[in-house]
Amino acid sequence: MDLELKCPCASYRSDMRIVCDRTLSYCGNAYFKRCKGWWVLNENAARCPLRKKERNDGKADNP
Repeated sequence: MDLELKCPCASYRSDMRIVCDRTLSYCGNAYFKRCKGWWVLNENAARCPLRKKERNDGKADNP
């Protein structure tokens, strides 16, 4: 099963936990859906400051 995550910095581990690629730890904007049995991102993931990336001109760019 391949679930899509709306955050470009997030990915699923083999145990279906969401990991942030920037911090290499569990995502703080995820919660466990008991009815489904896996983790999903909450609405705060869209405003996560770790999603911002640096452009060549030094300004932050939100993907």
